[in-house]
Amino acid sequence: MSYGITHYCVLEDQNISSPSRSNFDNREDEEKTRRLIEKYDAGDNSRQRQRKIHWSEENLNQEKLEAVKNRKRFTFPVDTTEEVCNVHKDPQSNANSVPSVTFYSNREGGTVHTDDVHSISSRSTLTGSSGVFPNHDQHTELLQTILKTQIEIKFEINELRKKVDKIENKEINQNKVDFRLQTTTFVDKLPINNLSEIDEIEDLIKNEEIFNELVNFLFLVGGENYVRMVNSVMKKLLRHEVAVKFSGVGKKQKLRFCNLKIYKAVHMAIRKRHNSTTDQEIQKTISLYLAQSKARLSSSKTRRFLDNQEKV
Repeated sequence: MSYGITHYCVLEDQNISSPSRSNFDNREDEEKTRRLIEKYDAGDNSRQRQRKIHWSEENLNQEKLEAVKNRKRFTFPVDTTEEVCNVHKDPQSNANSVPSVTFYSNREGGTVHTDDVHSISSRSTLTGSSGVFPNHDQHTELLQTILKTQIEIKFEINELRKKVDKIENKEINQNKVDFRLQTTTFVDKLPINNLSEIDEIEDLIKNEEIFNELVNFLFLVGGENYVRMVNSVMKKLLRHEVAVKFSGVGKKQKLRFCNLKIYKAVHMAIRKRHNSTTDQEIQKTISLYLAQSKARLSSSKTRRFLDNQEKV
């Protein structure tokens, strides 16, 4: 009887304690499993994040490299270097360090914008020293080349200016000589006093250079409009006693003034001063001046007669 009781107690203890141990072991296993899963998940997430970051960096670098491939490097003219040359200097670098310079142009647009110019140092992480962008030595060489080119261009510009000044001075001196030639050639010969002097001037201006001198001489007479210039030129060219013997086209049995080379010189001088004037306007004005020469001659004789009377 006692054995049975004792056995029952043992069995009861075994029945009570066995499930608790089993539950404890299960919880411990579950805890270990959970920790392993969390650890694995954490490692997996870390690896995924690293892969994502790595993929993002590669994608970004690839996009930047593709953008760089669509650009080309070129040499700028001197007058546009300041607009597109971007000089960068790292504030943390030494004072003697050479700043970086980049020159880029869009292949499609052909124009350079300030947004397209970037520092090489900021892109050095993409390509390295052997990539698309030049290294420090190439920066220095590029700057030296630019400065040398600027100096050469400035020197050439100064030389060209000297040559232009010489040419302008030569032209001014030549104009002075031409004016002196005009003075010596025609001032003493004009106005024409008789028909023999007409023939003398006609023979003289057969030479093209002398003809051009006469044109320039008459051109300098000037006039506010072509009518006043015609009157001033004809008065400078012919005395009234000679002008009355001519008409524009030979009317009233007078000499044809339009057949003379002197007429051509007058015509060219007026057209040179008033280039919008037509040939017909010039011809009519000259003919009118010659037709009125008789009245001017009579008026001139009357004035001379009155002047002589006053002197007496």
